[in-house]
Amino acid sequence: MKKIVLCLQLVFLFMWEFMVAITDVILWIFKPNSQMNSVIVKYPLRVSSDTGLWLLALIISLTPGSLVLGLSQDNSTLYVHFLHTRDPEKSMSSIRERFEDRLTKVFG
Repeated sequence: MKKIVLCLQLVFLFMWEFMVAITDVILWIFKPNSQMNSVIVKYPLRVSSDTGLWLLALIISLTPGSLVLGLSQDNSTLYVHFLHTRDPEKSMSSIRERFEDRLTKVFG
């Protein structure tokens, strides 16, 4: 039962984050004189299952403004492109706290 609740939380959280990200990208596009701070980061993974890893990569890539570029050979690091972030560490922490920790609880 606990895993079902966590999965539902993930679905609704992703839907919320998706809408926020769409709004952010639209504002960046139409904001005059806005500078993008595009970065590629190494995101160290905690999730160990293939399913959890796949879902995390999918969530990141489906969220406007972020894209998974690759995975290290030992499956310990994702390479993530952020279209615009002032603080890459904060962006990675947000992914970890909102999605990866829940995925780890569900899938290991």
